[in-house]
Amino acid sequence: MKTNKLSNRTILIIALTSFAILFLSLSIITSVIKVNRTKKSIDNIGEVSLSIETEEKIDQAIVYYNKLDRNIGLEKKVKNASKLDEAKTDYVRLAIKKAIVLDNRKVADGITNEEITLAVNEATEKLEKYFSESSYETITGYSDFKYLQDKYGTKNEDNSSNINTNNNSSSEEIEIC
Repeated sequence: MKTNKLSNRTILIIALTSFAILFLSLSIITSVIKVNRTKKSIDNIGEVSLSIETEEKIDQAIVYYNKLDRNIGLEKKVKNASKLDEAKTDYVRLAIKKAIVLDNRKVADGITNEEITLAVNEATEKLEKYFSESSYETITGYSDFKYLQDKYGTKNEDNSSNINTNNNSSSEEIEIC
C-alpha cells in the first residue's frame, strides 16, 4: 500500500503561498478601506463655514488623503479630491473676506485695529496652512488681503504655518457671505 506523504518542502511552499495570498488580500482590503475613509471624510466636510468644526473636518480629510500610498496610486482612487481643494479654498476665502469686511466696516461699526489685526493674522495662518505662497494669487480677494497684511503689519516674519489655537474672535457675528 502506498501512502501519500507531503514532503517538508511541499508543506513549506503551500504555507508560504497561503501566507502570501493572505497578505495580499489584507493589503488590498486595507487600501480599499483607506480610500473609502478618505472619500467619506471629504464628503463629511459639507458646507464650508468659517468655524473650528469646518477646519477640523478639512484637516482630518487632509490627514487621510496624505496617508494614501502614492506608490500604488491610491490618491487617484479618491474621485472627490477636488472637493477637498474647493473646501480649503472656500475656507481661506471666508477668512480673508472676514478681515476685509472688518476693515471696510471699521469706522461705521467702531471695529478696532486690534480686531482687524486678529482677523488678518487668523486669515494669514489659514492661508499659509493650506496653500503654498506661489498659489496665493488664485484665492479670490487675495490682492485686497495683501494690502491689509501690509497695512496692519501682520505678515509673519518666519513664514511659519503654526495655527493659533486661541480662537478668540470678536463676539459679534459679522455676515461675510
